[in-house]
Amino acid sequence: MSTLIPPWTNDITLESSQDPKDWGRCAKKCDLQEYSSNQKIFDDIVDLTSRFYQLAMPFTIGLSTKGQQLVGIRIFKNVRRERKLMKPMVRFVGNMHGNEAVGREVLLHLSRHLLQGYDVDKRIRKIIDETDISIVPSLNPDGFDRATRGSCSGTGKLAGMFNEGDVDLNRDFPTWAEYQRFLEDEDFDPFSGGRSLKHWL
Repeated sequence: MSTLIPPWTNDITLESSQDPKDWGRCAKKCDLQEYSSNQKIFDDIVDLTSRFYQLAMPFTIGLSTKGQQLVGIRIFKNVRRERKLMKPMVRFVGNMHGNEAVGREVLLHLSRHLLQGYDVDKRIRKIIDETDISIVPSLNPDGFDRATRGSCSGTGKLAGMFNEGDVDLNRDFPTWAEYQRFLEDEDFDPFSGGRSLKHWL
């Protein structure tokens, strides 16, 4: 990627320059110019976890309604060893609404930033050494495939907002009443579409 990193104006807060002339622009081949396909996200995660074997490991929390892997990346020092007790865990999930694709790009770039910055920035090293970070860039790959580029304000299944099962994953969390019903009726499932997320959390 050929973006220019702006100079810091404050070494303590790391605030960047507010002057536009200090900022660069993406080249025509910059990977920030297009949204990543579901396959590219999968491939990027596999690539990152092979390049940063001691820091990153791929995982899946299940399948989408149409059978696509809900793939993620787990990041922490010595990730392939057992996690130490009491190590803080942070989980990031993006793209619950398939037609809201910015979050999946941000999380994919966060993964790259953390891994590529580990040997460069002592703050990043501290975060990775002391925190178990899991990132699932896209919880709704089916909706992303259905969405129309440039149209993120539509609602419902046809616009890509809901998953293939016509469920709004961002609202598919049980209410207190549903939880109480589940305690009395184990056959009742308060999750209509986000079972993979429920089991992961």
